[in-house]
Amino acid sequence: MLSIADLHQTYPLESDCDWAALLAAYVLRMSEGDSIPEFAKDDFAALMQRNPAYALKSHIMMGFIGAIPLVQAPPFAGQAITEVEIVYDWGGMGESVHYEIRITEADTSPNVTVQTSEESLPASVGIQLDPAVVQALGPALTNLLPTQRELTLVPCTDSFPDWHADLAFKDNRRITLSTYRSNFFGLGGPWQTEIDGQKYISYSSQFVKAVFELLKALELEPGQPMGMYCNIDQMGEVLDLAYP
Repeated sequence: MLSIADLHQTYPLESDCDWAALLAAYVLRMSEGDSIPEFAKDDFAALMQRNPAYALKSHIMMGFIGAIPLVQAPPFAGQAITEVEIVYDWGGMGESVHYEIRITEADTSPNVTVQTSEESLPASVGIQLDPAVVQALGPALTNLLPTQRELTLVPCTDSFPDWHADLAFKDNRRITLSTYRSNFFGLGGPWQTEIDGQKYISYSSQFVKAVFELLKALELEPGQPMGMYCNIDQMGEVLDLAYP
């Protein structure tokens, strides 16, 4: 079987479909943990210039999501975040997890309340939170690609996270994000949202990582996945799910 480098040098490219087939072939030859070669990122960028819809082809998405910047964060995301509400449920092979996080005065002196399935942990117990951890959520709203509807991507078994988040910004704009029980990333996602009537899916793990940093700061556990098995083909074709 030809290597990724050999394919890059020899595969004939005439149509958009040829470019997409080349990128999918790269993914099929990459092992978990492999870094993406720079020439493959360049080829992905070239395909996005030709036809960005191919970003949502399942095998290309699996290998290249977050590989290069595609879309800047919306302008309002550069403002301070004033309030955050997050609801999280996790189920799978392990103890179930549920909590609700509410953060007010997030841009000055965050006031945090965490409601778990067992007990309430109000801010008065001394939860300390660096405002920068909360403010990192705004710039993480990058790579939002438009979709026709919300979709659920479940390529993996045994770990089923479900996230909902509401962010309030300084100008009083509020947006809601959800993962729709997707587990494309280990911590759930990609996150999806609606802005000014248009639905979007986050084509990177940046927001996932920003939320995870918040969890770590609050010393909250995301769940106990065990025996997880992933198969990209079982989640369906992403492009068809996004644009039925």
